[in-house]
Amino acid sequence: MNNDWSFGIIYGSNVYFLPEVIKSIRDQKIPDYEIILVGDSSLITNIEGEDLLKINFDERIKQSWITKKKNLIAQFSKKTNISLHHDYVKLNPNWFSGFESFGYDWDICMTPIRDINGLRFRDWVKWPPEFVDYYSNPDTSEMYVSGSYYCVKKNYALINPLDEKLCWGQGEDVEWSKRLRETWNYKCNPKSSVKLCKPKQHHPQPETDPNKESII
Repeated sequence: MNNDWSFGIIYGSNVYFLPEVIKSIRDQKIPDYEIILVGDSSLITNIEGEDLLKINFDERIKQSWITKKKNLIAQFSKKTNISLHHDYVKLNPNWFSGFESFGYDWDICMTPIRDINGLRFRDWVKWPPEFVDYYSNPDTSEMYVSGSYYCVKKNYALINPLDEKLCWGQGEDVEWSKRLRETWNYKCNPKSSVKLCKPKQHHPQPETDPNKESII
């Protein structure tokens, strides 16, 4: 079983949550992993470690060019599995053990995402955004992968890069999802979960969560 991981984190001018996100990865005690940070390296001189690869990115080239950053992570990754994060998404303690139990038979994988209050954020959803039961077996040709966080095989990400003509806020995750969803092996792993470090606007609304009684 290939259970090695690259954690690719893209960041902008605010790196306040990065230490917390990195600690959540290190606390998993994963035997074989790396952390790839893509952004202005001058902002993270105080963040160090043998598990880190810093890729300096000139933000002046193109504003909010997150598609380029994510594609760079896939290109530099040395591991089989990639967990792609924005800089405010941290792992909950059950994350790696959950994947060890769930398995690695997927091209793209989503896990539960919780906001700072523990409510469900945009994770396992159809498009337009509508929550799907974590334990159902939906038609994934109707699904959408939230750009805030998802897991993907390195080789799959290399073959199917994000469209670098698009930037943050231009529906880059919607375009990628629609392009791939007729053929992908997209699964939800309800055994692992992540949490947002800052408030985010909800869409869909938490009260529409079919798993709201579940303990994640």
